[in-house]
Amino acid sequence: MALDPHAPVIVGVSQVTDRVSDPAEARSSLDLMEEALLAAESDSGSANVVRNLGAIAVVGGLWRYTDPGLQLATRVGSDPVNTLLTSWSGHSPQLLLNHLAARIQAGEIGSAAVLGGETNRSRRLARSLGVGYLRDYDTSLPPAQAFGEPLLMATEHEIERGVDAPITIYPLLDSAIRHSLGETISEHSSRLGRLWEGFNQIAVNNPHAAVRAPMSAKQIATPTEENRLVGAPYTVAMNAHNNVDQASALLLMSAELASATGVPMDKWVFPLAGSSGLDTKWISERWELHRAPVLRLAGKRALKAADTSVDDLAHIDLYSCFPSAVQISSTEMGIDQARALTVTGGLTFAGAPYNNYSGQ
Repeated sequence: MALDPHAPVIVGVSQVTDRVSDPAEARSSLDLMEEALLAAESDSGSANVVRNLGAIAVVGGLWRYTDPGLQLATRVGSDPVNTLLTSWSGHSPQLLLNHLAARIQAGEIGSAAVLGGETNRSRRLARSLGVGYLRDYDTSLPPAQAFGEPLLMATEHEIERGVDAPITIYPLLDSAIRHSLGETISEHSSRLGRLWEGFNQIAVNNPHAAVRAPMSAKQIATPTEENRLVGAPYTVAMNAHNNVDQASALLLMSAELASATGVPMDKWVFPLAGSSGLDTKWISERWELHRAPVLRLAGKRALKAADTSVDDLAHIDLYSCFPSAVQISSTEMGIDQARALTVTGGLTFAGAPYNNYSGQ
């Protein structure tokens, strides 16, 4: 069967991590994304990918770039048809991949880049020392095309009751999980420690991970001065780690353009399927806090479209901002929690820019 010339293929990927001790030596978020973009091109095996980009999409971050995609295009000599900037959301990288792959498949564009990056670590260090840090925002540029709805975390009545931030919402979900399983507080804490120990073991061997020190299940679950309780039952070692200087890039092309620009076929990775869904807009509208039926439905739809099953997946990485997210998604999709559930070490240990964990 002949290959569809508009079939989307991932041709190059990269990630960048800085660990500077002197904030005066720190690079900007745009610098890191530029390095990631050029490294992804190098990964593709072709020198003609970046200048042929049809779209540059950037995951929103803790910075004031109005159109970081256009600033990057100017730096690397690209002339994209359009640039996109996402709203705040942890699933933005995956939604961008779905969206851009569909546009390539429809013949609207021939290629695209998905980027994300932040320098939260070095900026926080600079503020703590009372020194300046590199700012290269060009706020004179008109805003990039917005992608995704603006993030609204809670309703007024949820805010009044303190259910208005991830560090309160996700622990609440885990309390519901504990109740559904009939666990004591001690049993629950121990099980979470064992679950997160598996993530830590992966991070130890990830050179890009923010936290590579080995931690036992007991160390993870036990509150100490260094590992304080943030929101019961979560200690610091169970919370998302966004204090990083990291960036990532992914290059997507049509099979036709990939061939024309000289990308070797052994570099092509075909994204088979993607799906998305929304249970309820607000957490207080969920019928059961320990469940998320849309994850089961979206997962089944993606697996069916890819003609595969959970048991056939060699690698899995579940979004891991907090343990409840991993538990709920694995339960809904029928994934055994005893297997490896991450390839990076997860958001606690691998860390990531606020919205770009999936990109990393």
